[in-house]
Amino acid sequence: MSAWTLLNTLYVMTEGSYLRLDNDTVRIEVEHETRLRVPIHHLCGIVTFGEDIMLSPALLGRCAQAGIGITLLGRHGRFLARIEGPMSGNVLLRRAQYDTSSDAGAALSLARSIVAGKLRNSRTVLSRGAREARRDEDREAANVAVAKFDASLRAVRVAGDVAALRGVEGEAARTYFDALNHLVRADAREAFRMDGRSRRPPRDALNALLSFLYTLLVHDCRCALETVGLDPQVGFLHVLRPGRPALALDLMEEFRAIAADRMALKLINRTQLKTGDFRITEGGGVLLSDEARKTVSIAWQERKKDTLLHPLLESEVPVGLLPQVQARLLARTLRGETEAYLPFIARWRVLVIVCYDVSTEDREGRRRLRRVALTCEAVGQRVQKSVFECRVDQLQLEALERNLLGIINPLQDCLRFYRLTEPVDVHVKEFGNFRAVDFDAPLVV
Repeated sequence: MSAWTLLNTLYVMTEGSYLRLDNDTVRIEVEHETRLRVPIHHLCGIVTFGEDIMLSPALLGRCAQAGIGITLLGRHGRFLARIEGPMSGNVLLRRAQYDTSSDAGAALSLARSIVAGKLRNSRTVLSRGAREARRDEDREAANVAVAKFDASLRAVRVAGDVAALRGVEGEAARTYFDALNHLVRADAREAFRMDGRSRRPPRDALNALLSFLYTLLVHDCRCALETVGLDPQVGFLHVLRPGRPALALDLMEEFRAIAADRMALKLINRTQLKTGDFRITEGGGVLLSDEARKTVSIAWQERKKDTLLHPLLESEVPVGLLPQVQARLLARTLRGETEAYLPFIARWRVLVIVCYDVSTEDREGRRRLRRVALTCEAVGQRVQKSVFECRVDQLQLEALERNLLGIINPLQDCLRFYRLTEPVDVHVKEFGNFRAVDFDAPLVV
């Protein structure tokens, strides 16, 4: 991981922009006025929106030499073209990819992993939404969807072919998008209500936002696959069609819910986007305004800096690097270095306050008190005599609850858990001579 660096993506949306190379720097000019200069070495890709944005031949050549892909999109995100340099990687890896795609059994195994990863992460988003719901009907709707996802995950394991697997995934997707309405804040729900997934064109504001975010996500996945030497056109789950980046679409499945969908909900629920940021076309489609696309693109780049715990690497990885990590794991599977492809399964860490009051009137009570303290110390830090701060993921939290409930005597002791929502620094204020340690910050003694 130390050799990978999260580079930036340059999004150009201003009409009439001209991008040219200037001393190994990308210069963006609008009406002969320089708007921005970005050194080449800071970029991993360039994405333009609109047919009237021009790029100089010198810049195209330098980007190809530096391995910086250029994606040309229509004003509203429709794919037009992609410009890239020589394909990297070993030809033997791509031959293994093509052979696997042609092998029904091998392709089904990989497709199962991809769909299982998508369903697990979608289930996590719904489960988290149920916990955070303020209304009982929203909580119930999300929990019902979670139960259906459990059934879908069981169906994934017994799907006999890729066509049956697509059927399971499609039914789960319908359940997911129906439940997604219940995760939108109540006062914005009517304006952002979606009646299932629609695209080309989107028929409502939430679909328009999701389509735009999926466009950004598939660009990042395509870049990741090309970086490790895989062919983005040849996948295992999506049907192969001319011009369709099937493998990029496969890879993005496990990131849709945790990256794009959660970003859409955050932008709406924090009122960063409102109904005025969308417009209706003559054909009834709904599109983001120019300013809204810039707002979403900025938020997307910031989201890519956030970190999530990678279950295989057992370390925090920036969201923007996750496609790179998974593309490399997929390449290892295709080369036969691992038995099966392991999709990324999101595990969010939350700050939990554990408070306890253990009776110490007898020897057994004092023993329970020590065991409770030692159990909490294993996953957190003591901030007061009977209070611990623990930053844990959902599995660790469930294990902590089980362990503590196995220690205390419910007739004599009490135990309380408080989950703090992000950002934590807004909800926690410290006074006095004690300061808790931020274990995610640089640790220098």
